[in-house]
Amino acid sequence: MNKYFRHKRVEKIFGFIALFLALFAALLGDPYPESNLQEDMVRPLEIKGMQVDYITAVDLAKWLMEKEKNFILIDSRIDSEFDNYHIPSAKNRIFFESISENVQPDRTIVLYSDNNESSLEKWLELKQGGYIKVLLLDGGMRSWANEILFPDLSHNPGLNEEEIEKIRKTSLYFGGNPQLGEFYKGKTRKKYFREGC
Repeated sequence: MNKYFRHKRVEKIFGFIALFLALFAALLGDPYPESNLQEDMVRPLEIKGMQVDYITAVDLAKWLMEKEKNFILIDSRIDSEFDNYHIPSAKNRIFFESISENVQPDRTIVLYSDNNESSLEKWLELKQGGYIKVLLLDGGMRSWANEILFPDLSHNPGLNEEEIEKIRKTSLYFGGNPQLGEFYKGKTRKKYFREGC
C-alpha cells in the first residue's frame, strides 16, 4: 500500500513539472520563428521603415510575354536550383553580386526565390544600395509554378472559355501544363485535348 501512495506522489510531481514546462513553453513562444515566415509576408510588409513592393506571377508573365525590356529579373536561389529551372530571362545570383557594375539605380529589378526569404535579404541590399524600384515576386517560385506553369483550373469553375484559353496559352508559353480537372469535361475539355491517337 505504501508503494501505491509513493507512485501517486511521483505521478503528481511529474504532473506538476509537465504543467510548469507547458506554461513556460507557452510564455517563450515559437522556437522556430522562421516557420511563420509565410504568415509574416502578407502585404504590406515593412522592413527597416521601407515598404516592400510585390509583383504577381500573372503580371510578371504578362511582362515577359510582351517582351517588356525595362526590368531585370534575378533568381536569388542557389545555383543548382537555378540550373534545374528558372523563369525565362532570369539572371542568377552571380549576376546579383556584380549588379552595381551592370545596372543603373533607376532600373526596375524583380527578385524571386522559393518563398521570398532570400529575396527579402537581396531586396534590402538593393534598397540600401540606392536602387529605387525593386519588386519581389509575390509567393516566389511556388506562386510561379501554381499560377503559371501548372494552374489548376478545376478550382475556378466561374471562368469563361476566353479566360481559360488565356491561362492555358500563358502556361504553354512558359513550358507548363494547365490542370483542367474534372470540371472541364464538356466542350472545353474536348477543345483542349485530342481524342484518340
